[in-house]
Amino acid sequence: MLTRNSARPFSSFGPLLHVGMAFGLAVACSDDGGGGDDDDDSPGTNTTMTAITATPTVTSATIGSVTAATNQAATSSTGSGGSTTGSAGAGGGGGAAGACEPDPASGLPLGSAGAAGGAGAPGVSYDDGFHFTDPDSVAAWRIKPVADCPECIPDATLEAGCGTLLMTANWPEAANAGTLKSTAELNATGDERWDLTGRTVTVRLRWTEGADVDNNGFDIYLELLDDDYSFFGPTLGETFVSGPDYLEFTATVPSAPEGDFDPATVRQINVRFDTKFWTDAEDPPSFSYDTTIFEIDAVVW
Repeated sequence: MLTRNSARPFSSFGPLLHVGMAFGLAVACSDDGGGGDDDDDSPGTNTTMTAITATPTVTSATIGSVTAATNQAATSSTGSGGSTTGSAGAGGGGGAAGACEPDPASGLPLGSAGAAGGAGAPGVSYDDGFHFTDPDSVAAWRIKPVADCPECIPDATLEAGCGTLLMTANWPEAANAGTLKSTAELNATGDERWDLTGRTVTVRLRWTEGADVDNNGFDIYLELLDDDYSFFGPTLGETFVSGPDYLEFTATVPSAPEGDFDPATVRQINVRFDTKFWTDAEDPPSFSYDTTIFEIDAVVW
C-alpha cells in the first residue's frame, strides 16, 4: 500500500552494518548517504525459505541497463499495483513473439484468488509490490551506488528478463578474499512512502548461472529504510547452488515502530546479495567468484 506523507527532515547517514534476496556476516555499508544501522540480527524478525518448482529461463531483452555509476531517479509510482497489473507477455521489453509469456502473478496468489491455507486458514495473497511483468517496473530499480555502500561492487547491471528483474554482477578478484555486495535498490519519489506495517514481504529469486564452483555462495538480505533512513534488515537466507529452481523467502515487517524504524514510512527497499567468505586454518576454503546472474521474480507484500 503506497501512502503519501509529509516529508520529514532527513537525518545524516551513519554506517550500515553488513546484513545480504537476503532477508551473517557484519560489514559496514551506508545507504544513499543516509544513516541506518545495517543490523542482520533484527529482533523479532521471522523469515522462511521454500524451494519452488523450476521455471525455464527465457532470453531477456535489455531495456536500459542501470549501473552503479548511474544516478537514476527511481519511479515509485510503479511500486504499488504496477507489479500486479502488467499483462502477460509484457516482460522482456518486446522480445520475439511467443518467446516470453511471464506469469503476471509470479506463481503467487493475488487478492481473493489466494488459495486457502491449511486447516481452513485464510489464503495468503499479494496485492502490492513488484512482479516485474511490466518492464517499466524494472526501470524503477537501480544498482546501489558504491558511494552509498563501500562494499558494493561498481560493475553490476539490472535489466528486464521475461517478467523478471535480472542482475548481472561481475565480481572482482577481491571477492575471493573477503565479502563484497551487489544490491538492487528501489527508492520512493517525493513524499510517497510504502506502509509495510505488519506486512509479510515475499522475495522470489534464483541464482541463475555463473561462478557455481568451489565454496562460492551468497547470503541474501531484505533491507527497508524508513523516512529518516532508519534501518530494518532481516536475513532472508543463503544459496550455494545455481540453477532453474526458484527460492521463496519471506520476512515479517514489525507491526509497530521498532526502535527508530517506522514501518509505515518506508522510502527504500533493497534486495542484497553478499558473497560467502570464511577462513579455516585446518581446511582452507577456496573461492572463485567472477560473473553471476541473479533473477528476481517478485518482491511483493
